[in-house]
Amino acid sequence: MKTFKPSENEVVKVKNRIKEKTNKLQSPGSPSKFLSNHSCVLGAYLDSVDGLKGALEGGVRRVYFEPVVGNNLVNCTLKSSKFSEDEKNQISSQLMHANKLCQEFGAEFIWKWPQITPDSLIHKFLEVLGSISEISEIMVDGHGAGEALNSMDGVSLSCSGGFNVWNKETLTTLSRNYGVITVSPELSREDLKNLVVGSRVNGVENPLEMVVQGNLDALISRDCLMEVVSENLDDKDRDFWGIEDEKNHIFPVKIDLNGNTHILNSVELCLIDHVKELIDMGVSGLVMDMRTKGYEYSKEMSLVYGAQLNHVLSRSDSKKMLKQFKSRIKTISTGGITTGNYLKGVKDVQ
Repeated sequence: MKTFKPSENEVVKVKNRIKEKTNKLQSPGSPSKFLSNHSCVLGAYLDSVDGLKGALEGGVRRVYFEPVVGNNLVNCTLKSSKFSEDEKNQISSQLMHANKLCQEFGAEFIWKWPQITPDSLIHKFLEVLGSISEISEIMVDGHGAGEALNSMDGVSLSCSGGFNVWNKETLTTLSRNYGVITVSPELSREDLKNLVVGSRVNGVENPLEMVVQGNLDALISRDCLMEVVSENLDDKDRDFWGIEDEKNHIFPVKIDLNGNTHILNSVELCLIDHVKELIDMGVSGLVMDMRTKGYEYSKEMSLVYGAQLNHVLSRSDSKKMLKQFKSRIKTISTGGITTGNYLKGVKDVQ
């Protein structure tokens, strides 16, 4: 034991280094000091024009639009190495329509690429991008897609939660090539606070977003689950699909443009109670994941979060109003609501 014990001089050096680092970390003070340097924007992930209309009417001002082809719940599309002209036209048409709607409402439009974007799909998207000059912002989910777009003039990139940003080193590195950065949806409030403050100390000024509402991905499979479903169903029977477990929990299912199956959590993440806290930390974007949702849900949920955001920013936050907002969310949510890991954190697996 004595052989491993450091000398007194070494101990003093370590203490001095700790003191120096601690002083630097304390220099910015409270995260609220960053409030004057940013505003908080209400954003949404959407995959239909109907849902987009509802969100815009509800007050969303930053739109991440992920188009679908045909009925993506039943038909596993775009698995071939080349687009058909019809598929390409469908995507282009949806993007242009969505972008035009955003312009009418004064909202920012970003083309959101799927969570898994293999080379074959990247090449297809680049074909579409080359034919639409109006699109200048794209959200990607990994470095591969980011590298494919990084050299393109006039295109700015943002990071989705798929980058799984947990620490300030990752955030600092991503800030050099990306604009808006979405932090990991699995962060606890303490981890998030440390991440925001630590990144600001490192000089990161990028807008930081947090997903605050929606059924998040529980599992993604390369198997297209909906191939077993008949294509002869009426359109009214194609609106919603899910998997029911032995406890009668229903997990929504959706298929992305690459034919991958996304099985979503059976309850929706909901952080309406913590909007003020998130803003005080320095989070500059609150995002609702409203993919697979329709007009009514998107409008109502956007109105609720927009109202709470306005209450907080105007310093007139009301507990009575918040209770009403939360009650409304419970009524329209899919499967109920949860705070996820925000309050309880993630336990380390030994």
